[in-house]
Amino acid sequence: MAMVPLLQRLGSLFNRKHAAPPQAAPAADASTGSAAGQVESAPTTYSPASSGGSSVPALNDPIVSQTNQELAGAQAQPVPSEEEQLLAEQHPAWAAYDFERCIVIFSRLLELHPGDADYKEKLVASYFNRGKQYEADGDERRATQLYYSALSLDPGFTPAQEAAEQFLARVDPDGSA
Repeated sequence: MAMVPLLQRLGSLFNRKHAAPPQAAPAADASTGSAAGQVESAPTTYSPASSGGSSVPALNDPIVSQTNQELAGAQAQPVPSEEEQLLAEQHPAWAAYDFERCIVIFSRLLELHPGDADYKEKLVASYFNRGKQYEADGDERRATQLYYSALSLDPGFTPAQEAAEQFLARVDPDGSA
């Protein structure tokens, strides 16, 4: 049997047995959660058309949403968001001089908050610091990439400018690259 008819049958059964009429109270505030088995407002009726004809329901499907709210409300601790996880991880990564991890963290935070100058500054510093580490290890290719990355985000970042100039003078003194 095809997935859509099975999904429709499950939605229909749920609505017949557990859903309130459409004119029920307004939807629950998703940020407050609810206790297991308790719904703050009546669930929205499932309509197979709301799944967009897909064989997999969207996460905003009313039945899936209600299930997630009930399960989240029963948890002792909320699950941290991606941003909360990244923010919690940034300081330990920096303290451990794990600038590759910092680059991943601050790149993603900058994607989430494109105008945040602090994340941009931390990303530039992470590129620079990892570039210095690669240079010290003798990996010219990676050092070049990381200095380039730092300066592409902030051409005026003086430490990266100076490090890149010194690096180029050492590895490419005649500028033939």
